[in-house]
Amino acid sequence: MKIFAIGTGIASPSDLPTQATVLQSKPSFRKASLNMKLAFFAMNAALKEAGLDSSQLESAGFVLGSSYGELVQTKEFLKAWAKEKLARPLLFQSSLHNGTLGFLSLEFGLRGPSFTVSHQYLTGEKALELGMDLIADQAAEICFISAVEVMDPDLLPSLQCKMPEGVQWVDGAACLILASEVWVIRNQPELAFEINRLEYHQSSGSFSGSYYDSDGLEKIIMAMKAAKKNTKDETHEAKFLKRDGFESKIEWRCS
Repeated sequence: MKIFAIGTGIASPSDLPTQATVLQSKPSFRKASLNMKLAFFAMNAALKEAGLDSSQLESAGFVLGSSYGELVQTKEFLKAWAKEKLARPLLFQSSLHNGTLGFLSLEFGLRGPSFTVSHQYLTGEKALELGMDLIADQAAEICFISAVEVMDPDLLPSLQCKMPEGVQWVDGAACLILASEVWVIRNQPELAFEINRLEYHQSSGSFSGSYYDSDGLEKIIMAMKAAKKNTKDETHEAKFLKRDGFESKIEWRCS
């Protein structure tokens, strides 16, 4: 079965000031974590690019990839318990690894199969693999694949000092919307990248630059965007190194 990418979105903390009106207009965002906000804006951007409306989302699948999950919320919950012996229900709920998934599913009205994936440096790729499986197994015609990572500021220095020289942690989020061939034929979306292959293997190369654990999805999206203006029906390939020495490779065709 052919599987297509029909929408892409990327978000970073620097985007939040420009989205202040959206954040203030939605009561549910008053207690939302930074993970939830970043993932929401990445998903919303992908939704707009795909041209989808709410009526098409009820049965959509959803796979969220996050290596660290709601680490900030977990720390705040444990800190409140240690200092005040107070177990705050909202913090506990948000600290769960599926907390982000549940929040976003409610915001977008997603009622199809949903999963949270955590696989350290290959989290983004594993999330994409699972989403492709959902489409291939006909569990969903549309599937949101999202990746988000936010590091707690208090823990970042200890994490950064363990990184090789030239490697810098950044917070970020990305979203890729997949669709089945049947859905693409029926709806004729403006953007349709046919994903031919996704693989990863051990590499001898060295990694440097900015990264977050689940950024594989963002790198795939950036490669697709760079090739968007190229001739239709042309096959493209992108490779990128991971911090643990693996190399990811994706192959797609613009159609």
